[in-house]
Formats: sequence, C-alpha cells, structure tokens
Amino acid sequence: MTGKTPARKTPSTRAARKPPAAPEKLASTAIPDETVMALKNLRMMVRDVAQNWSVKLQGELAAVIEEIESEMADPAASRKKAQTQALEKIHKLAMDSKIKMNKGRLRDIQKLHQTIRNIRKAMEELDS
Repeated sequence: MTGKTPARKTPSTRAARKPPAAPEKLASTAIPDETVMALKNLRMMVRDVAQNWSVKLQGELAAVIEEIESEMADPAASRKKAQTQALEKIHKLAMDSKIKMNKGRLRDIQKLHQTIRNIRKAMEELDS
C-alpha cells in the first residue's frame, strides 16, 4: 500500500448521479390505471359467468318443458300415480319460488338454483 487515501467524489460528480427513483413512486402512478383495468376485467367476468349460468339453467328448464310437453302430446300414454305426483311436485316447485327478481341478491340466485335442482330430481322420478 502506498498510504494514499482513496479519492473522494467531488460534489459535481455526486450531483451527476441521481439515485434511481423509488419503486413505490414509479408504481404509484400506474396503480390507478391498473386498478381500473383489473376492475373492468372483473366486471366482464361477472357478466360472462352470469350469462353462462343463465344459459345453462334456461337450457335445463327448456329440456324439462320439452319433455313434459312431449308426454302430454301422447294421449295414449297412461300416467302412473308416481308420475302424476312428480308432475304435481314440479308444478308446486315452479309456483312456490318466492324470488325478488329485481333485487339481484345472492340468496335469490341460490333459491333459483335449488328450485331448478329440485325440479330436475322430480323429473328423474317422472322418468322412472
């Protein structure tokens, strides 16, 4: 070692090198835009899921309607007591659903889902 002390940076050299901006400051300008985009994507997912669910349940109900109508169209078909009871049960389920459609509540969606599930079970009884 020569005994020399390391050269100190001069004030002009320090000023020329600015420290990089903090990551939080860079991200904070993009957060509102990214948040809005994420919320828009979430909104589209809600719409798509609701549409797909609706189409699925409407299809199930259409199949039930079609099956009952086809059985009614055949006057020669004799109905067993169990089939008559199953039809009465389906009628009661369809009439008793107390759902407030305009509110869009989760419990109303759950009631609809459960009603349709019960109608499908009653249809299975009708088929047997």
